[in-house]
Amino acid sequence: MNLRSSLKFNIYLIFCAFIFSLLSTAALAQRKVNDIGAHHILFRTSVNGSAPINFAPSAPPTEWYLPAKRFGLSIGFYHEDSATVDAQITALKQSGAGTIVFDLWSSDLSSCEASGACNDGYLDGVWGEVLDNGQGMLRPQHKANLEAMLNKVKQVGFDRVVIRFNHYWPSNTQSWNETLYQMSWNFIYWTKSQVESNLSGSQTEALYDLGGELAGRTDGQVAQFINRLWGDYNTVWGNTKTVGFSFAWATGRFAQAKQTYLNAAQPLPKIWAFDIYSMASGQPSIYDQLQSVSNEMGPLNGQPIILFETWHNDSDVASSINTALNGSTQIPNLNLEAVFQWPVKREDVVSGAAMHISQSAINSQNTSSQLSNYLALKAPHKLRLQNSNSIYMVIRDKNCAQTMSYIAGCNVEHFTASAPSGKYHQVMVNGNLMACVGQQDITQQIPWIVAGQIYNFTVYQVSVCTSAVPSSSPIAESTVTAIF
Repeated sequence: MNLRSSLKFNIYLIFCAFIFSLLSTAALAQRKVNDIGAHHILFRTSVNGSAPINFAPSAPPTEWYLPAKRFGLSIGFYHEDSATVDAQITALKQSGAGTIVFDLWSSDLSSCEASGACNDGYLDGVWGEVLDNGQGMLRPQHKANLEAMLNKVKQVGFDRVVIRFNHYWPSNTQSWNETLYQMSWNFIYWTKSQVESNLSGSQTEALYDLGGELAGRTDGQVAQFINRLWGDYNTVWGNTKTVGFSFAWATGRFAQAKQTYLNAAQPLPKIWAFDIYSMASGQPSIYDQLQSVSNEMGPLNGQPIILFETWHNDSDVASSINTALNGSTQIPNLNLEAVFQWPVKREDVVSGAAMHISQSAINSQNTSSQLSNYLALKAPHKLRLQNSNSIYMVIRDKNCAQTMSYIAGCNVEHFTASAPSGKYHQVMVNGNLMACVGQQDITQQIPWIVAGQIYNFTVYQVSVCTSAVPSSSPIAESTVTAIF
């Protein structure tokens, strides 16, 4: 029998949920994340017998740029050693990753390559980590490299590839530059079109970060850049398949980013991405910063978020995340969807041996244990939760992501806020009445989530419980998608 059968069945479900809520939550599986993954940036750090790059803070900045090609940017130089890159992509999948992230820094290199300012002896459109976007798209060789890497990603069975666009110019100028904007926008447009065409018909989906660590910043022309680009992206594709612009997390940035999105007169992103690191004791931990994120999201707390960058294979990070999800001081509405590591180790930065990248992290890309400390965070199944307004309603996982077989039903926790005096909150599931809430908050366990199904929960504010469903929009919506 399904949810559409009858009101009687809905009442029966509420009764089952109530009985189930009396059971000890200690028997329930721990909350998990849907996925873990890693950024794949470099496949080598030396070339032609040169010494490996010195990534220490004291190293001169030219280490990344000279001699040429030593900074082995994967998309820039895949064609020179495809076997190594393919082996590293395979090893990452064997490590337990479901997602791989490709970072694309871009700038107009055409003029500076010719003039010598970024000429390393090869007119190949690569300067350290930066790819040329002077043509408004990837150069033919880089396009072919990305195509080949995507083919490998599909072949080994990744669920998702993230393309992260990184821009320098908006923060480096005090005046708007339309030419540079058009290069950036066209670079995104044509790269996304290429990726979508390549992945079409495969099991691998794409997700896009339109501007690495730009969200919530106001320096230079960043806010105007976000406003303009978010409008252009939404005009073409809507707010799907993107985190918008990721955050380098700092207090106060979420409110600023939200306002910048709203200024573009477009919907907000459906998923949010945060780069979060922690250093020595006495400084905010990963847990503390996730709590800060959760607090600042306000009514949007409960929407899916990704820990987009954090320390490479770090046991303290894993422990902190587990505390945020399951500890006695857990963050209740934290909807952490995935964790992606960056190739830098905390201990190397603390010791002064590294700043942005660790040589040992690059070396580990050839192993199948590079995510060993994060594996325990990942659930065998995916449960995708989307909550539009956690003030009125939020749904949290209890055991659906971890239950090995939930043909007969698994469990989520459903919260509905009390209605104002004289009003009621009607809770509908797939168009059928599930509950009517008066002047008291209700938290109940729902044990009938079945794999392969989508459940749409809506809350309407009404005068009496027997009111017909209003024609107006609901005050809150939540969607539960259970995936094997």
